Amino acid sequence: LDFESKKAISWHEEGGIPSEPFFVARPGATQEDD
Repeated sequence: LDFESKKAISWHEEGGIPSEPFFVARPGATQEDD
């Protein structure tokens, strides 16, 4: 949802599956948010 324009935007790509993002730690990271 775009709250500024008040429009719903949808996305579709053949073979694509929308999901939640996942985060990968930086190599050598020492803290959770590093």
